[in-house]
Amino acid sequence: MAALGMLAVPCVLLGTGGAARAIGSLGLLQNDLLADISAIATEVLANVQTVKANAAEDMEVQRYSACQDASLRVLREGVIAESFFKQAKQMLLLTTDLGLLAFGMRSVVKGNLTIGRFMSFRSYLRKFYLALDALTDIYKDTRFSLTASKRYFDLIDRKPTLVSKKLQQETQKPAGGPSPESQGAPQGPPGQAAGRQGEARGPALVEFRNVSFAYAPTSAAATAAAAAATGDGKAEAGGSLGGPQILKNLSLRVPRGEVLALVGPSGAGKSTLVKLAQRFYDPQVVKQKQHEQQQQQQQQHGQQQHQKQQQHEPQQPQQLPQQHQPPTCEPLPAALPAS
Repeated sequence: MAALGMLAVPCVLLGTGGAARAIGSLGLLQNDLLADISAIATEVLANVQTVKANAAEDMEVQRYSACQDASLRVLREGVIAESFFKQAKQMLLLTTDLGLLAFGMRSVVKGNLTIGRFMSFRSYLRKFYLALDALTDIYKDTRFSLTASKRYFDLIDRKPTLVSKKLQQETQKPAGGPSPESQGAPQGPPGQAAGRQGEARGPALVEFRNVSFAYAPTSAAATAAAAAATGDGKAEAGGSLGGPQILKNLSLRVPRGEVLALVGPSGAGKSTLVKLAQRFYDPQVVKQKQHEQQQQQQQQHGQQQHQKQQQHEPQQPQQLPQQHQPPTCEPLPAALPAS
């Protein structure tokens, strides 16, 4: 009878180990998907202007929906696996208890076992089953926590992956020495060299010519600070002082396919330059191309001529109708003397 009562214990322990591994892996995957959902939401909300500027709303919604659907699917699988494990464990223990009850009743009827001894053994075995059920739940939760914490330990134990031969050659290269790639390149200013490479690849994608930009002050204190920073204190066309210039006479040409890194201290104008390229702001001073200048000068000249004509037209005197004047008579010659 004791062997029959302990028959379910190995099955419960083996099932607990397998269920803990399966549920733990699903929990780890669930944590990864939740992290992806949070990362996508944070990235999109922090750069909503960039998303709208590139008309990527639908793409970002699809990314977020895909991660959310995957997370819900994994969560559903985890709940199903945990529920199946609990129900299977309870069914196994109840089946064993039912078999033990049938065997004990048969032994009591035959007289091989008293009813008191059988009920005592069964009550002790049921307490053992309750303790075994609690221990398996604790083991499952502990295994789930350890598996889920693997993400944290992977982050702590991460090693740098940027150690490469090329990086070692760059660090071992003497200061000021030419790089192997630039030994065969023609000598010249860095800007001209970059421009020649861009022209070889294709037309320029982004180009600035003598662009200047300054943020408008939002208060009187900011206006005074801007005037003190510029040192001239001159008013702009709007009647208010402009802020300090973030960009002044900036010329930049980024060829198609090139990668440009904007490096500088805080407030140097890196974000401002990117927003100018995306037309979030309009530059204050910009040098246009020659044909655009000629067209603009022609338009301005035509407008000036039209304004001059409008100004001179009302000043011209109106011509009055000519009045009828009687004909003038010329004096006749003096009369001849009578003969």
